[in-house]
Amino acid sequence: MSVDLVARLDDKLRAKRESFDKIPVVDIAPLLDGSNKQAVAKQIRWALSNNDFMYVKNHGIPQEFVDSVFDVSRRFFDLPMPQKMELHVSKSDVALRGYIEPFGENTDPGKTKDLKECFDIGPERSTLEGVASLSVWTCRKIISRN
Repeated sequence: MSVDLVARLDDKLRAKRESFDKIPVVDIAPLLDGSNKQAVAKQIRWALSNNDFMYVKNHGIPQEFVDSVFDVSRRFFDLPMPQKMELHVSKSDVALRGYIEPFGENTDPGKTKDLKECFDIGPERSTLEGVASLSVWTCRKIISRN
């Protein structure tokens, strides 16, 4: 394939960068019900290519569950640092699940470490057979102490 053709394809595939004054909201109901998957895919692509994030609506997750996740997250991040460090990502297996403290991660090696704290989650088991990641039960135990 010629370099010119690759460049033209890349231009066609690349989302047009535009400024925005609010966080994009993507309705994924047409994706879930199959009525317009391509339109939703285009909206997701635009949102993530231009803003790196988005809100999702009509996802089918009960609001009660969403509220409980926010509550547990808030309670976890309000814990004293020593308790959060009990679940540090360095204590996990190859799945790399767990807490990362402020300045504990650097997503852009050309810049300073990230001013954020986070908790990396994923499936209960990694893709490697028999390797279990941090258990949700351990998290509940630590959070329930407070």
